Amino acid sequence: METAPPDPSTIRADVSARRPAMPVLIALLCGAGGLLWLLVHVGVVPVLVAVQRLGLGGFSVVVVFHLGLIVAMGWAWWLHGPDQASASGFVFARFVRDSAAEALPLAQVGGFVVGGRALVLAGSGGLFAAASTLVDITIEAFAKLPYTLLGLALLAVSGAGGQDVLWLVAALGLGLVLLPPIAFVLVQARATRWIERLAAALVRRMGGAWPFDAGALSAEIARLYGRRAAVAGGFCIHAATWLLSGVELWLMLHLMGSDLGLAPAIVIDSLLNGLRGFAFAIPGALGVQEAGYVALGALFAVPPEMAVAISLLRRGRDLSYGVPGVLLWQAIEGRRLRRQPAE
Repeated sequence: METAPPDPSTIRADVSARRPAMPVLIALLCGAGGLLWLLVHVGVVPVLVAVQRLGLGGFSVVVVFHLGLIVAMGWAWWLHGPDQASASGFVFARFVRDSAAEALPLAQVGGFVVGGRALVLAGSGGLFAAASTLVDITIEAFAKLPYTLLGLALLAVSGAGGQDVLWLVAALGLGLVLLPPIAFVLVQARATRWIERLAAALVRRMGGAWPFDAGALSAEIARLYGRRAAVAGGFCIHAATWLLSGVELWLMLHLMGSDLGLAPAIVIDSLLNGLRGFAFAIPGALGVQEAGYVALGALFAVPPEMAVAISLLRRGRDLSYGVPGVLLWQAIEGRRLRRQPAE
């Protein structure tokens, strides 16, 4: 039987979906160069000595603590569609989303796409998975605002770095935390048709088809935002997990023998997470995260080698669950493909 020629629109969509690969690669190389320069400047040996202070037991405690935060964030996502999949299915999808964002050489957007796909594998509809992913990450981004404001307030009370540094950090902190969610809301409000075309291109690259009418995604997003209780519940859970991420940093420092208090740890973590959000185009915020820890840690006399060690340990934590998460997702995808009847 003769095979039908490929749809030209599909080919154009596939090509356009591949174009961001080069900018992401350039950003990754720039970040890697910045990290290498920082390691040379600070010294590799002092950084390794600081890493060893945590030990395997302390590292395991930090990983388990962070996995608990992922479970909570999965529950926040589940509030938007308890009829779509089980709570464990949403936790699984959130686990895969974070795993792909941290363990694969992708920008954060790639992790969002993979997380949405994982939710479909957990039993959700495709349209809901795409819309709820956009809604969840927007709520999560806005939930970062009170956490950043808390960090800035604690920084003002501490007086660390002097008045000039305080105003500079405050302005940068507010800018870093406000720009990403505002930009994302504008995209959702003004460019949902573009998002639908991008989603269709990504689905076609995975061998499927976008079966929904034009405007379906924007309508589904509006429906989810109309569920006020779910939006409020998701916001509260995400705000709590942001605060607990500061506790996680304090715990890591405590296990490394540092006497830094909880309030300075929250200042460093809140502003650092704002910086990571602004650097979303760089996979893993490579280089940016390390420089941020050094600069913010200096406000509280954290040695630069310990600051770099904290960043590397955070990356090690992410890889410790990220690699198994990606492998698990791939195994489930492979099993699903094997079960499909041959065409």
